[in-house]
Amino acid sequence: MLFLDSDDVAELVTFGDAIDLVEDAYRQLGTGRATDVPRTNVTAPGLDGSLKSLSGTGPSGLGGNLYTGFPAPSGASKLVTLFDEETGELRCAIEGDRLSWLR
Repeated sequence: MLFLDSDDVAELVTFGDAIDLVEDAYRQLGTGRATDVPRTNVTAPGLDGSLKSLSGTGPSGLGGNLYTGFPAPSGASKLVTLFDEETGELRCAIEGDRLSWLR
Protein backbone atom coordinates (compact mmCIF):
# COMPACT_ATOMS: atom_id res chain seq x y z
CA MET A 1 0.00 0.00 0.00
CA LEU A 2 1.28 3.42 -0.95
CA PHE A 3 0.95 6.47 1.31
CA LEU A 4 1.30 10.00 -0.08
CA ASP A 5 1.53 13.04 2.16
CA SER A 6 0.73 16.64 1.17
CA ASP A 7 4.33 17.26 0.06
CA ASP A 8 4.14 14.27 -2.31
CA VAL A 9 0.86 15.58 -3.73
CA ALA A 10 2.41 19.04 -4.26
CA GLU A 11 5.24 17.40 -6.25
CA LEU A 12 3.01 15.11 -8.30
CA VAL A 13 -0.15 17.12 -9.09
CA THR A 14 -0.27 20.56 -10.70
CA PHE A 15 -3.24 22.92 -10.64
CA GLY A 16 -3.75 22.18 -14.36
CA ASP A 17 -3.77 18.44 -13.65
CA ALA A 18 -6.41 18.98 -10.97
CA ILE A 19 -8.65 20.93 -13.36
CA ASP A 20 -8.38 18.19 -16.01
CA LEU A 21 -9.07 15.42 -13.48
CA VAL A 22 -12.10 17.14 -11.92
CA GLU A 23 -13.55 17.85 -15.38
CA ASP A 24 -13.01 14.20 -16.35
CA ALA A 25 -14.66 12.98 -13.14
CA TYR A 26 -17.77 15.08 -13.83
CA ARG A 27 -17.82 13.83 -17.42
CA GLN A 28 -17.72 10.24 -16.17
CA LEU A 29 -20.53 10.96 -13.71
CA GLY A 30 -22.59 12.53 -16.49
CA THR A 31 -22.16 9.54 -18.80
CA GLY A 32 -22.83 6.94 -16.11
CA ARG A 33 -19.26 5.57 -16.14
CA ALA A 34 -18.83 6.70 -12.51
CA THR A 35 -21.07 6.92 -9.46
CA ASP A 36 -20.97 8.75 -6.17
CA VAL A 37 -23.16 9.12 -3.10
CA PRO A 38 -24.12 12.17 -1.07
CA ARG A 39 -21.76 13.22 1.72
CA THR A 40 -22.51 11.69 5.11
CA ASN A 41 -21.96 13.57 8.34
CA VAL A 42 -21.69 11.74 11.67
CA THR A 43 -21.78 13.55 15.00
CA ALA A 44 -22.05 12.41 18.59
CA PRO A 45 -23.59 14.12 21.64
CA GLY A 46 -21.03 16.27 23.41
CA LEU A 47 -18.54 16.12 20.53
CA ASP A 48 -17.58 19.47 18.98
CA GLY A 49 -16.59 17.91 15.68
CA SER A 50 -17.93 15.52 13.11
CA LEU A 51 -16.74 12.80 10.75
CA LYS A 52 -17.71 13.25 7.12
CA SER A 53 -17.31 10.82 4.22
CA LEU A 54 -17.77 10.72 0.47
CA SER A 55 -17.25 7.76 -1.84
CA GLY A 56 -17.51 6.82 -5.46
CA THR A 57 -16.53 4.41 -8.19
CA GLY A 58 -15.20 4.86 -11.68
CA PRO A 59 -13.22 3.14 -14.42
CA SER A 60 -10.00 3.46 -12.43
CA GLY A 61 -11.30 2.05 -9.16
CA LEU A 62 -13.08 2.73 -5.91
CA GLY A 63 -12.31 5.75 -3.80
CA GLY A 64 -13.32 7.64 -0.76
CA ASN A 65 -12.68 10.80 1.16
CA LEU A 66 -12.87 10.75 4.95
CA TYR A 67 -12.41 13.94 6.95
CA THR A 68 -13.10 15.57 10.27
CA GLY A 69 -14.77 18.89 10.88
CA PHE A 70 -13.85 20.70 14.10
CA PRO A 71 -14.03 24.34 15.15
CA ALA A 72 -10.91 26.46 14.71
CA PRO A 73 -8.05 26.16 15.33
CA SER A 74 -8.29 22.39 14.72
CA GLY A 75 -10.26 22.61 11.47
CA ALA A 76 -10.21 19.40 9.49
CA SER A 77 -8.00 16.43 8.71
CA LYS A 78 -8.54 14.69 5.40
CA LEU A 79 -7.71 11.21 4.10
CA VAL A 80 -8.34 10.01 0.56
CA THR A 81 -8.39 6.25 -0.06
CA LEU A 82 -8.12 4.33 -3.32
CA PHE A 83 -9.06 0.65 -3.58
CA ASP A 84 -8.37 -1.93 -6.29
CA GLU A 85 -11.43 -2.26 -8.55
CA GLU A 86 -11.07 -6.06 -8.83
CA THR A 87 -9.99 -7.20 -5.36
CA GLY A 88 -11.14 -4.36 -3.10
CA GLU A 89 -7.63 -4.16 -1.65
CA LEU A 90 -6.49 -0.79 -0.31
CA ARG A 91 -3.93 0.50 -2.82
CA CYS A 92 -3.24 4.04 -1.69
CA ALA A 93 -3.94 6.45 1.16
CA ILE A 94 -3.37 10.14 0.51
CA GLU A 95 -3.23 12.97 3.01
CA GLY A 96 -6.07 15.02 1.54
CA ASP A 97 -5.43 18.63 2.54
CA ARG A 98 -3.47 19.56 -0.62
CA LEU A 99 -5.90 17.64 -2.84
CA SER A 100 -8.85 19.52 -1.35
CA TRP A 101 -7.07 22.81 -1.91
CA LEU A 102 -6.41 21.90 -5.56
CA ARG A 103 -9.99 20.80 -6.14
